[in-house]
Parts: sequence; C-alpha cells; structure tokens
Amino acid sequence: MLAMPAARAPSGSAWAYEVKWDGMRLVAFIENGRARLRSRTGRDVTDVFPELAALGPASGSTRVILDGEVVAFGPSGGPDFELLSHRAHTRLPSSPAARPR
Repeated sequence: MLAMPAARAPSGSAWAYEVKWDGMRLVAFIENGRARLRSRTGRDVTDVFPELAALGPASGSTRVILDGEVVAFGPSGGPDFELLSHRAHTRLPSSPAARPR
C-alpha cells in the first residue's frame, strides 16, 4: 500500500502514526536458511542488498515473510534516499554504484 496525502490527519487514541523513512520497500521471503528479496514492483533485488543475506540463517529453519523498508542513513544521521538510490538502481553489488562511499 502506498502512502496517500490526507486533508487532515486523524486524531485520537485509536490512531498510530508511522515515520516516513524515505527508503525502499522490500519483501523478504526466507526459506531453508536463504533470503530472497523482492521490490514493491516484484523485481528480484537479492543481489543488490547482500547485507540482508544474513536474514536467512538468522531465521533458522522457519519459513518467514518480512515486509519492510530498507533505509540508508547519510552523514547527517538521517535517512538519505539519494544514497540508497545508487544501490537500488544497480544490477550487481560489485558495480561502482553499489560500493559504500
């Protein structure tokens, strides 16, 4: 589900708010100790985020589906979508765009 603007934010104790992290939404499918990552459009991005391969062994033998947002934090300590976009638009983690600065 994509966020949509509202004319007025709802109020009251029945409502909770989520921080806008300015990242990339991924779904991780974990089975037999291996994580497969898909973008919101369904593109396989497993090779683009090798750091997340550790999700597989961490789950043990459990089958898990995780839906979350990958965020890159910049020099200021806050989310930096431009930094993340270099990684998100590369095909292989060994390409210059995917290497940490």
